[in-house]
Amino acid sequence: LILYTAAEQRRLAAEDAKTGALRMARLVASDHERVADEIRQLLVTLGHLSETRGSRPETCSQLFAGLLNQYPQYTNLGVISLQGEVVCSAVPLQAPLNLAGSDYFQQAVREHEFASGGIQLDSLLGSPSLSFALPVIDDSGEMVSVVFATLSLDWLNQLVTESQLPESAVLIIFDENGTILVHLPDYQPWLGKNLAGDPLYHTIIAEEEGTAELAGNDGIPRLYGFTRLNLPSTGHYFVGVGVSRDLAFQNANRILTRHLWGLSAAFVLALSAAWFGGELFVIRRVKAILSATQRFAAGDFSARTGLSYGSGELSQLALVFDQMGQVLERRENERVRAENEIKLHVRDLTAINTLMATVSSSLELTEVLESLKRVLEEQLNVPGGVIFLYDKAGDILCLEAAWGIPSAVLAQFKSFPARSYHYEQVLRNREILLQPDCCHVEPYALTDLRLIRPNLQSYLCIPLLAKGEVQGVIDLFSQAPKEFSHDQVRLFTTLGQELGVVIHNAQLFEQVVLARQRLQLLSSQLIDVQEKERRRLSRELHDEIGQALTAVKVNLQAMGRLADLSVLAPHMEESISIIDRTIQQVRNLSLDLRPSLLDDLGVVSALRWYVDRQARRAGFEAHFMATPPEMRLPDEIETTCFRIVQEALTNVVRHAHARRVSIDLQQIDAELDLSIRDDGVGFDVDAVGERPPSDMSLGLLGMRERAQLVGGQIEIRSDSERGTSIHVRLPLNPDLDPGRVPGAMQEETARNIE
Repeated sequence: LILYTAAEQRRLAAEDAKTGALRMARLVASDHERVADEIRQLLVTLGHLSETRGSRPETCSQLFAGLLNQYPQYTNLGVISLQGEVVCSAVPLQAPLNLAGSDYFQQAVREHEFASGGIQLDSLLGSPSLSFALPVIDDSGEMVSVVFATLSLDWLNQLVTESQLPESAVLIIFDENGTILVHLPDYQPWLGKNLAGDPLYHTIIAEEEGTAELAGNDGIPRLYGFTRLNLPSTGHYFVGVGVSRDLAFQNANRILTRHLWGLSAAFVLALSAAWFGGELFVIRRVKAILSATQRFAAGDFSARTGLSYGSGELSQLALVFDQMGQVLERRENERVRAENEIKLHVRDLTAINTLMATVSSSLELTEVLESLKRVLEEQLNVPGGVIFLYDKAGDILCLEAAWGIPSAVLAQFKSFPARSYHYEQVLRNREILLQPDCCHVEPYALTDLRLIRPNLQSYLCIPLLAKGEVQGVIDLFSQAPKEFSHDQVRLFTTLGQELGVVIHNAQLFEQVVLARQRLQLLSSQLIDVQEKERRRLSRELHDEIGQALTAVKVNLQAMGRLADLSVLAPHMEESISIIDRTIQQVRNLSLDLRPSLLDDLGVVSALRWYVDRQARRAGFEAHFMATPPEMRLPDEIETTCFRIVQEALTNVVRHAHARRVSIDLQQIDAELDLSIRDDGVGFDVDAVGERPPSDMSLGLLGMRERAQLVGGQIEIRSDSERGTSIHVRLPLNPDLDPGRVPGAMQEETARNIE
């Protein structure tokens, strides 16, 4: 029984030592991964700071130096340019430093991802360290620099101490080539040595994770637990924890020795009570410890032996085991809690990124507010909120959007003075207001909000800022019984600053759209007034002045036939000639202002007459074709079509000096297609289009404006060898409804025209 118990204890001790060593190795690997995740989050945050992206290295270095004092586990923080120069460093540099050859910098630049340079000896501290790098991406998606952090591995000493490893235990970290990077304790004598020839190296490289009983690099037999470190680097690293074989069996050997001495003194008593005592006091305890060990190995850190603690070895072993279980369970709970916190942060950051991407994709204020409501309610779990926009002219807050708040409550404050309630403090100081109970905040305290929505708990009021100016406020309510945490307050405060800029841009866009609508309405009415005035002047010239001059001519001709007016005859003939020329000039002026053919017979007859007239005057060959040959179109379409052709032919005569001009007019379904081509001297369309409106050709600008006012499109192409072509497409049912612009704006525009 003694020999069996001793063997069992040695086996259990070996298994326990191996399991503890493997657990410790996994804990080191897990802490490495956790530290890598924390560093990644830190680098992501640093990459978004304006000091990191700015052009003032001293400001960045001061900020990083302050962070280094807060996080002593880091040996350095900094920023590397794309050329490898360290432009910002928490640790002052004695000379310029270039890290272009470092593996973590090259990997971060090459893959645009978070990278690790592996474990190296820190040149400043003389201790092993781990370097990480993350590309900094600007708003256009381009990489502008690389932010890095260097982590000291001295924290492993504290980890070993807290884990209560035996005094002779060792912890080794080496790379895939067998080079020792960390050796605790006494890492200095072993740092940089190679394990490639040791059985320990080959076993760990072959299996990557497990346990083994081997002689260490110092020749001492140990029970090892080992695993692989998962780091975002190009190389592979392994960690091994070894417990001395003699130390692992020390307690079992001591128990065996004691039992042998007792056997010599009380052989008869031991023989008679062997079965009962062994079963009751040894086997059951061993099985309890074994069962707890197996549950522990399966991942159940709440497993305990359930044995009473005494002075016996098994009791001591059970006590040590249970204490170790408590420590590891506490660490596991802390790890799970940290993971949950990281997940919450990732969720919040993801929601903010989604929110900013969504609201930035539109400049429509309504769409921006709807996107904001959806993300806050669905992704950030904010059950209720109200958005007020600030009207600076009236110094009032106006309700623009809300969710989760009953309409009966909202109806009580659609708009109110901005200096009311607590909003005066928020607007004046541009700071948030947090109240644990929303029903203690006016104006909500004056309503039945708590009765209607008892699930609302705390209240948070955030100013929406853009360039230091208040754009409005957003009221947020938390889900009962939880209150807003400090992290949430900080998150929503940052969000308020970003949303203020987005809302400000949306308001500016709304003003631009409204101004453009007013300009289009004004242009349309101005052209209409111009055409009416031309029509009136044309009629006046033709009906009044033309007829008066004709009557004068007839009277002069009659006077010449009455008597012998030989003396007056030359003067009368000259007067009649002057009146003929004047009548022709009046007729030409009337036709140039607005030919009566356009109103009487339509655009096809007017264009056919005008093209033929201009061709005869300028001496070019003209070809006009209309399909169908006769068509009547809406007045605004006919006027637009005629004026575009008129301006195009004027440009042909003045600038192109063409010999042939062709004009095709076609009605295709609900669209009018107009093409004008000449073989004259072309021009650079792009160069003319890039000029400011004040320098642009008024003819081209007028053609574009006329086409756009009736909902049409115009395309101009020109080449020095092939001349110029103008292609116009006009809808036959143009959207000229003044209802697109508010009625007050129409009346104001009409008064301006008058």
